[in-house]
Amino acid sequence: MAWLFEGAFHQHMLYDLICPKRFELKQRYGRPQEYRTVGQVNGLVLHKCIETIHQDGFGVSCSEPYFRGLYESAIALEQANTDEPPIRWRDKDPSEEQLAEDAGKILFNYAQKPFNRECEVLLSEAEWKCDIGEYPWEGRIDQVRKHNGQVILIDFKSGNNKPEPYSLRMGLQFSIYFYALRYGFFNGEPVDLMADKVVHYQLHDHLPYKRKTNGVPAGTERGPAWYETERTEAEMPLIVDEVKRNCSDVRRGVFSRRPYPQICRGCQVKEACLYDWEHGGLDDKVIRKLRQALEEEDLAA
Repeated sequence: MAWLFEGAFHQHMLYDLICPKRFELKQRYGRPQEYRTVGQVNGLVLHKCIETIHQDGFGVSCSEPYFRGLYESAIALEQANTDEPPIRWRDKDPSEEQLAEDAGKILFNYAQKPFNRECEVLLSEAEWKCDIGEYPWEGRIDQVRKHNGQVILIDFKSGNNKPEPYSLRMGLQFSIYFYALRYGFFNGEPVDLMADKVVHYQLHDHLPYKRKTNGVPAGTERGPAWYETERTEAEMPLIVDEVKRNCSDVRRGVFSRRPYPQICRGCQVKEACLYDWEHGGLDDKVIRKLRQALEEEDLAA
């Protein structure tokens, strides 16, 4: 009997849906994460600190030591959180001290920006559910704010990779967020908001250079942090059609391969995919290797 995916689609599945075969192998043979990575937890804690900054207002002691302490308290709570998998620290990961030092600088510079101080936060770390076509989706939006009369949808990023202009404008993640904000339910309630702007917010840009880099003086922030794009109401039908194309094969149990270099390069399931192509299925040895590869991918996130 063919394996079928019957659950709701989640925003973290978007990249895998580009290749239905990869989606099948990861969903079918992947295991729940036994550990959380330092990168995952660092991003989560930075998001929580930003939420606290907006809740408490900007009249508190606005200094790097204050924000470092805020981060240290939040990450201590995450380490003590027994409801979530433990954090796995690898030798190559930054130390807690380094993370806290960087976070103090990032949050301090975040708090200095007028576009952050003067906005009204409408939604923060908000869980959503939305049917797109006939397919149920769910996820979380980092922040929706109002500034100068405009509704702005923000996705905070804690990594180092800056956005590529084409993917910023055309990427499906922002398209789904945009659609969900208009037609979805947040904590069970509709919000019916149309985002005037969509922003990839690169938090790492707020971390100053420690030394002169590419002619930029030490102490200068690494970038603007604010990378703006848009979606429009006229694009709503296009968003629905694209989501349906990505979901239809998966829901019907048709897991076609899309072996393009940009998809296969770095793919953790490609050896299992090739074996399945040549032998019409996977044996126990290949499945064990596949699960090990998927665990390593989780830890590298």
